Amino acid sequence: MSLSTISRLRSQARLRPQSDDGASLVLTMIFVMGVGLVVGGLLTYSQAGIASAKATQSRQLLASDASGAMDTAINSLRNSNYSDGAAQCDPYIPSTVVGASGQVVRLVCKPKAGTGLPAGSVPINSLNHPGSAVLTLATGTEAGLAKSSNGDLRIKGKVYVNSDITVGGSNCTLAQLNTVPLPNCSAIDGRQAAVVAKGVCASGVFGAPLTCSAAGSPSEGQDPGTAGLPNAVGYAPPPSAPTDLVPQTVKPCGTNPSVELDAGYYDDAAALTALTGTCNKPLHFNPGVYFFDFRNEEMAAIPSASRPVPSGTNLWTIDNSSSNFYLVGGTKKDWASGAPTNFPGSCVSPLTTSTPFTLDQGVQFVFGGSSRVDIVHGRVELCGQYSDAHPSLVLYGAKTGATTLVSPLASTATLVSSPIGTDKIFGSPDAARVLDASASTANNTRSASSTTTSSLRLTGMDAASKIPAGSILVSAELRVTHKESANRSGDAIRVSVLPNPSRLSLPPTPSTGTVPLHVSATYQTDPAAMSSSLTNALMKEVWKYGLSDLRIDYSVDAAKSSAGNTSFVSDVDSVQLWLSWKPPSLRGETTPINGSNCVGAVAPATTCALVKTANNGTYFYLQGTTYAPSAMFDIQLTNVSGQVFKSGIIARALAISVTPSASFTGPIIEIPDETVGGSVGVGAYLTAYICPDSVACPAAPPSAGWRRVGRSEISLESGFPVPETGARSVTVSNWHLLE
Repeated sequence: MSLSTISRLRSQARLRPQSDDGASLVLTMIFVMGVGLVVGGLLTYSQAGIASAKATQSRQLLASDASGAMDTAINSLRNSNYSDGAAQCDPYIPSTVVGASGQVVRLVCKPKAGTGLPAGSVPINSLNHPGSAVLTLATGTEAGLAKSSNGDLRIKGKVYVNSDITVGGSNCTLAQLNTVPLPNCSAIDGRQAAVVAKGVCASGVFGAPLTCSAAGSPSEGQDPGTAGLPNAVGYAPPPSAPTDLVPQTVKPCGTNPSVELDAGYYDDAAALTALTGTCNKPLHFNPGVYFFDFRNEEMAAIPSASRPVPSGTNLWTIDNSSSNFYLVGGTKKDWASGAPTNFPGSCVSPLTTSTPFTLDQGVQFVFGGSSRVDIVHGRVELCGQYSDAHPSLVLYGAKTGATTLVSPLASTATLVSSPIGTDKIFGSPDAARVLDASASTANNTRSASSTTTSSLRLTGMDAASKIPAGSILVSAELRVTHKESANRSGDAIRVSVLPNPSRLSLPPTPSTGTVPLHVSATYQTDPAAMSSSLTNALMKEVWKYGLSDLRIDYSVDAAKSSAGNTSFVSDVDSVQLWLSWKPPSLRGETTPINGSNCVGAVAPATTCALVKTANNGTYFYLQGTTYAPSAMFDIQLTNVSGQVFKSGIIARALAISVTPSASFTGPIIEIPDETVGGSVGVGAYLTAYICPDSVACPAAPPSAGWRRVGRSEISLESGFPVPETGARSVTVSNWHLLE
């Protein structure tokens, strides 16, 4: 092809008209592709949104379930009696709660340490607890606080000792005392409060601060019952007049599941020793005041057949290692089948109970004279009676008191009946009641065939000469003021004395004897020849039943005679029973008993402990304050598993041994914290868990496999008495969900 041809064709091509059909197709394809990309993006976003919505809904449901479960737990605590941050709170909440989604939420409650009341849930103020956890009043060379054995004696509250503090065994250092577990060493750990000693302090004594060789005589170191001190009335002894000392006899073991003893006056240590040594079952001392003033040491001079109580020492020994034996004083707590289910905790404590405070629910054991108790083996727990005005004095040692000898008093008949049976009549029988030179006369004419008898019966007693039960009869002397006109062989005056004649159950036995005849123009007063035997015969009767009524039969026998001088006249001015006795009494622990009293004695050779414990398997817990300022205590704790002196001890001296085998890690002696503002606050931590794979999770959280979905920190507040069901306010300090 020529060049011209080619040039012509190019020119024609440039001049041909153009079309847009191909461009529309391209644009359409571009639009479709753009819409597809947008729709695809929207679909992807929607799928992610739907998945996210499902996850959000599941999280919200789980959060709601966790929140609802913790709300349920809080409400359970609010309506419970949980009030002590040292105790477990799990038992007070449900362990599981099923949420609205069907998810099972497990709950765990942990107490917040240092909250609540260490002493319990009752109002505690400066009046109803002692100022010190330990106050000993011994001075001079007697150690006020003596610690022995390689264990730690932990005390919460102030310690004030008016003499020396000694520590036996291998003394702990401060570094050792802070070691867990404590090494084999001996210490008195009073670092929660001040420790003060007027004398020296041995190594191994720790206080915050520790003051030894202290000067001065502050009131905190004195007997708080001393007149003039602010709360002296709070330590006053219970009323102990003879009318307040209701005599009790020790009950037999019997066939019931437990032995129930009643409040009152006990004077026989031997009977208590026998019961607590051989009765392998719980012994329950019902609420009330128990007076123990044993009289066994006074019985040696009395004939054995006449002794109201056996001769021996005034020591009550508790020696029973049976697993069924308990000695519990106060209102029972959580007993089943006649036995406590918890020990300690077998009686209602005055420091933890929510029972109305006016209810008589505690015991007070009062010891007088040289009475004392030795716990060789056994479990003993005593719970005192709450008061907001004075300490709960669960164990009390009498400081003062003595036996009063009522002597002599004439028991004069107030009603006369004559004659007796078929006997002849005494004229003017009433004249025989009073010594006043006015006589009752029998005019007997002797018979040739038989003895002639005239008689009169005197009944009743003057009110002043009535004797209360529990009294020790010292003498009973029948005094007869009389004269006779003759005295032949066979003539006689016979008397019969019947105590308490109206008693139908176990009727009393009369005592009989004779009176010598007195031939004279004047009256003569003769004590009946039966006086000695009468005293011995009446002694048991008086001790057991008292003497409130009396019958005296007076008979004159005129022997038969066939000879002259047949007249026989007997004049009686008075017939009276003269009595002297010792009524029930509470004697002081320094009052001499047979010349001495080892309880109040200071010299080591003559001192004996008011309470002594010993041996493995001996448990002794006092829920209340111990107050015996004249006595010392000898407490050996081998396997202590709880607090011994729950609200302090005030004594002359305290010797205490704590072994390293003690399982109780809290203070063995304490005084309760005072409550502020009349309210109780107790804290707790609540945690909620779920198990995503119930097969893989262990039995309980927070072990591996459990997922924590919520936790909170709360406090509960309430006024007294605690708890007021449903009326406790709740404060939530922290609240976290789905951590």
